[in-house]
Amino acid sequence: MKISRRNFLGKAALAAILGTQIVPPRVLGRSGVSPNGKINMAIIGNGLISKGHRKYFAWSRQTQVVALCDVHRGHLESAKEEVENINKSREDVGNHPIFTTEDYQEILDRPDIDAVAVCTPDHWHVQIALKAIQSGKAVYVEKPMSLTIEEGRILADAVSNSGGVLQVGSQQRSEWAFRKAAELVRNGYIGNVHTIKTSIGEFPPEPKDLKEEPIPEGFNYDKWLGQTPWRPYNAERVLGDYSGGWRRFYEY
Repeated sequence: MKISRRNFLGKAALAAILGTQIVPPRVLGRSGVSPNGKINMAIIGNGLISKGHRKYFAWSRQTQVVALCDVHRGHLESAKEEVENINKSREDVGNHPIFTTEDYQEILDRPDIDAVAVCTPDHWHVQIALKAIQSGKAVYVEKPMSLTIEEGRILADAVSNSGGVLQVGSQQRSEWAFRKAAELVRNGYIGNVHTIKTSIGEFPPEPKDLKEEPIPEGFNYDKWLGQTPWRPYNAERVLGDYSGGWRRFYEY
């Protein structure tokens, strides 16, 4: 059974959550993938969280990474080198040039890009994903999709109204172990569940005494801040760290 390219993009997005295996075409209901039927991907934001996504999309036989975006020149150059090295190992892709930019709008303006992965700090998620949907791109956006309920509603409505494709990173809802646990609970294997206790964890408090530091060469700090209030640069403010860094600041 053949399906449309848009439906295929939607189904392929389900495989984008840092899977360890590439979903074969038969699982997606396709009889095969034509030589020119790959999904052209762009990765927007190439810091800490994007490493796994970048490798996944660069290695997947269903996709090829054709463009990269980051406001940090060092991250951009490193990511480009990584993708180019992977492409050299892929007989089905070849050594095509990788487009790089610090301006995500240049990515969205390219008609040859089918889908984008938004792997920026959280305060950029909705703005980039919304414009990507409006540009007709399929979107994979990292968790959390939005900083506020209102932001999330705006993006969700835009996707619904446009008929676009958007997948939110929800790794622990997609990995096999968690899906198996949900299956056991829903089918009553552990009895009648009447109480659930959970914790959301916490980050260290936001530091209040950060001293202004010189902005590193090759880093567009103003672009990184985006729509958030201007603050003096400090490396701790922009640091990618799962237990600290920019996650300690409410506006990000």
